[in-house]
Formats: sequence, C-alpha cells, structure tokens
Amino acid sequence: KIDDQLDLAARGFVTTSVEIQAEKNQLSLSRIFQWYKNDFGGQDGVLDFIIRTLPAGEGRQFLVEARDKLRFHYAPYDWRLNSA
Repeated sequence: KIDDQLDLAARGFVTTSVEIQAEKNQLSLSRIFQWYKNDFGGQDGVLDFIIRTLPAGEGRQFLVEARDKLRFHYAPYDWRLNSA
C-alpha cells in the first residue's frame, strides 16, 4: 500500500502547488521542484512528473502541447511550515 499512499501524496502536492497560466505560457510551481530538479532528471523531468501526476484534463493537455514554450516560475517557499 505504500506505493499507493506515495502516489496519493504526490498527486495532492502537485494539485495544490502547481498553477498553470496558459495565457502567459507559464507554469508556477513550488520552489521545491527547482531545488530538487536534478532528482527528477532536470527541468524536463520535473515537467514529465507534473504531467504524469496531474489529473487528466485541459491543464495536463496544455502542458503536453506547450512544453517547448513554457516558462517556469517558482513560488517563494514558506519556511513557516518548518516551525509548525
């Protein structure tokens, strides 16, 4: 069950921390993806992970179609979460 639980956690994180701004060809996401992009295989790997993890729909389709012209924006990290 651990794989299912990890998949569920990843989906929840991506769903709440990724914002697609199609009009700007921009993908806003958690700075964690910037810090650990090498663990995903670089920026393309991050995008592949997000595409795989997002629920099927217009947002995911947009990312597939616009991947070559997307700009990445990384949101500031809220360090207060670490003190909770």
